[in-house]
Amino acid sequence: MNPRSFFGVLVDTCGTCGGIYFDEGEVSQIRARGGDRAFEELDAIVQPAPEYFNLEENLHRRCPNCLAGMHRFRYMYTSPVFLDSCESCGGIWIENGELTKMKNYLAAAKTAPKPELTPEEAEIGATIDALSIERHEKANSAHRFARAISYYPWE
Repeated sequence: MNPRSFFGVLVDTCGTCGGIYFDEGEVSQIRARGGDRAFEELDAIVQPAPEYFNLEENLHRRCPNCLAGMHRFRYMYTSPVFLDSCESCGGIWIENGELTKMKNYLAAAKTAPKPELTPEEAEIGATIDALSIERHEKANSAHRFARAISYYPWE
């Protein structure tokens, strides 16, 4: 991994595959400083080595920061883009080209007509959103607790 400063944020990039690892909070920092086009620029700057051939698709990744297993998830639930996140330290791994794919997906979603949901579908969506928020809050609480415990001087 190669550290690279981008809009004043130090991100880790892979010179072999062109992937980018964002520590928790770095995505929002870059967006705040560089706007939406910042990610397209970053995606264009970080490129895989010419001899690189991707054989890793669908493999379970290890977090470059803490080496914990990463969780693969579909960006925005319905997009064709899959990302990897670390539940242990909160980082996100984004493969080469995925930042641009994410931007294109969001642009297409803004112009696409919204489908009418049945009341059951709307209720299921609300339940999924609530569970996702609850899971995220529990993970954040666990991280804060673990950090507090790790600083406690055990004797």
